[in-house]
Amino acid sequence: MKKAGSGGTRPANIWVNPSLPETGKDKKTFGQIILNEPKHHKSMNFYTRYRPVRKKRGTVLQTLLVMKLIFLLVTIACLHVTAASYAQKITLNEKNEPLDKVFNDIKKQSGYIFFYNNNVLTGTTKVSLTLKDATLQEALDQTLNGQPLEYAIVDKTIVIKKRR
Repeated sequence: MKKAGSGGTRPANIWVNPSLPETGKDKKTFGQIILNEPKHHKSMNFYTRYRPVRKKRGTVLQTLLVMKLIFLLVTIACLHVTAASYAQKITLNEKNEPLDKVFNDIKKQSGYIFFYNNNVLTGTTKVSLTLKDATLQEALDQTLNGQPLEYAIVDKTIVIKKRR
């Protein structure tokens, strides 16, 4: 390419491509003139020379990734179901029932074992209560409300004793 302006009316910053045929003495087509296009050296084109290397994941790696994700989701779902089973709800509808019968109903619904001496239940009054979807602690609090008894939960055992 040679620089235009060596005799003619063209400005000095226009480059002419001499390999293209001319249409007239000083008349050039747009394809023959490259406006303000600086010359680049091949080392200046960074993205062409140093293209980042991309490793494509194989189908085996994608399959393993999907399997890990499925395993994680199944594990979370199982833990959620297990946690929901420990938070058991108790429903009671008792009218003037002795405490030992109420304790037996709670035992059937919760799976907890009651531990008490029969002498502890002497002097207690009969219980009337209605509970729906109550936790074990709420059910025991309502059952022993107004009674001279208290409870303690140890593992899967409910210990009933007299208040001090």
